[in-house]
Order: sequence, then C-alpha cells, then structure tokens
Amino acid sequence: MKFSKTILSIFFIIGFICSLHAAKLRFRSGNILAAELSSATPSINNFNKDAFPNLPEQKVCAVITIQLDKSRKISIFDYTLNAPGGDYPCVAFAKNSDFEYGVEAVENSGKPIQLLFILDGRFSGKSPQEKLLLKCNLPPAGKTYETEIIFKKVNSCTPLYSIPASGRMIIPGDKK
Repeated sequence: MKFSKTILSIFFIIGFICSLHAAKLRFRSGNILAAELSSATPSINNFNKDAFPNLPEQKVCAVITIQLDKSRKISIFDYTLNAPGGDYPCVAFAKNSDFEYGVEAVENSGKPIQLLFILDGRFSGKSPQEKLLLKCNLPPAGKTYETEIIFKKVNSCTPLYSIPASGRMIIPGDKK
C-alpha cells in the first residue's frame, strides 16, 4: 500500500512539473500549442509547386500547431508568417500525420492541426529561438490581427500526435 502511494506521488509530482512548462498562446482563430523551426522539410501530399513559385532555395520550415476555436475554419490563405526576408505564405496543413496542400478550408474537428510555412534559410533558423509574427490576411475592415510567436529550433518538427493538448509554447516575456 505504501509503495503504491509513493508511485502515485511521484506521478503527481512529474505531472505537476510538466504542467508548469505547458502553455498555449491565443491568436485570432484559437490557440497555438507549439511553434517549431527546422531545416528538415516534411513531405507534402498533393503539393502544387506552381502555387508557390518563389520558394527559397535554402529552406527552413516553420510549423505551428493550433487548436481552432469552436465553429472556426482555417485555410492556407488565412495567415502569413512575417520573418526576416519577408512575408511567407502557409503552404500546407496536417490534420493527421501527413502534410497536404489544399485550398479548401479545414473545419474544427476538435483535434489540433499543423500549419506549414517555408522560410528563407539565409535569414531564419539560425538561433535556438526566434520571434516571428503571424499575420491574419483577411481581418475585418479597419482591424489588424498579428500574433508574436516564439519559435523553438528543432532537428525535425514534432509530429502532430506528440504535441500535448495543454500546449508547449514559449510565451513572449517568459524566461524559459
């Protein structure tokens, strides 16, 4: 009995410590759970190179994992990422484990999705953390929606199913 209480206590403490590092960041369409930069380019199903003729030669991938608010939709045309070198369009999304190019809006299924942006590697992906700006392309008249995001540099972006629902964002102003 004493052994099982000790084990339960250890799991409780580990869970508590992990929750201290969990964070989400609000943006116009929901919550950002994770933001990562990687020079490893994921494969994209149905990718249309003609739709993105100006992709950089030296690529750094920016992947944002999001949870949409109820009744929200999102498409690759809704947001751009402002990074050194310019504004970069979203080129694909992942609803499961694979990225895919699609022009149709993705509806909230209750599960997170990932957005993929391809940045110019001559300017981005050099630091362990980088602040970039997510910009809404279609805000209501007279409004702008921009969200400052701190991206973490990783070897390979984390698969969608491995991002916790509680998030693991570095919030601007945090000392993590």
